Amino acid sequence: MGHWRWYDTQGIIMAINRDMPDYGVLFGPVQAPAADEGRSVLSPAAYLADLLQLVEDELDTTDLYARRPDLRRVVLDGPTTQAMVSVVALVNELLRERLETAGGAQPQRPITDAVLRTDRHPGPGPFDASQVRLAAALALLKLPEADLLALFPRQADPAQAVRARLGLAPTAFTALVEPARSGRVLGLAYGIDPDRPLLPGHAVGEAPPRLTAIPAAWPLH
Repeated sequence: MGHWRWYDTQGIIMAINRDMPDYGVLFGPVQAPAADEGRSVLSPAAYLADLLQLVEDELDTTDLYARRPDLRRVVLDGPTTQAMVSVVALVNELLRERLETAGGAQPQRPITDAVLRTDRHPGPGPFDASQVRLAAALALLKLPEADLLALFPRQADPAQAVRARLGLAPTAFTALVEPARSGRVLGLAYGIDPDRPLLPGHAVGEAPPRLTAIPAAWPLH
């Protein structure tokens, strides 16, 4: 009569695996390059690429890329993925790019400064970058511009002293104190189409009682 012999199958498998050499024993240590997490298929950069691809496949992207031309130039790497950018910084960068490329493809810094110094809309009026830099330098010296002008009372223009006391740039002060000579000029300050008469049949400097007829003569929208 035969005898049954039971084998510990699990133990045999474990013994074989324990004695079997691994990849490192057979071929040496693996020299794997460091992985860039920013370029992983699971990274935020890959998610952005998938979203843009979905938008291009399913929607009209004309308006999107007109408002955000920088989206196609975003570098999809680790530092860019992890960098925090404020909304204000992003908006300023887009506005600067749009102004500098106005009238041509090449960046033109003088165009930017000229537009900001003369545009009255949107408020609070024209923006003079050189005046802002001057105010910042005087702030480091703890010397307000009004106090600086007060040191030279004979040479200082009284109007400029008032402007400095109000903290306004020369262009903004001029736009504030000079009367609008036409409805067209006043309309530009409010971002209204300059080709559309603002106050048809009326002078800009009319007395308040007559201004009550303006809404009926010109729809404000």
